[in-house]
Amino acid sequence: MLGCQLWINLPKKDKMTAPAYRDIRKNQIPVIRETGSEARVISGPYSGTNGPEDGEYVKNTYREAKLEAHQSW
Repeated sequence: MLGCQLWINLPKKDKMTAPAYRDIRKNQIPVIRETGSEARVISGPYSGTNGPEDGEYVKNTYREAKLEAHQSW
C-alpha cells in the first residue's frame, strides 16, 4: 500500500468544518503524456484535463510529473 496525505489550510470561516477523507485510486488519475514528460493530474486542471479531486473549500492543484533526462517541464 502506498499513499499520500494532503492537508489544506482552510479559510477562517471554514476552520471548524469536520475533516473529510477522499480515496483516489490509480485508475481515476488521468495521465498526460507530452514530449519527454508524463504528468498525473490528481487535482485541478492541466492541459485541458481535470483531476478526480477539485477541493470543496479550497481549489487546489496537485500533480505528479516524470521527466526524461535533460527535459524541462
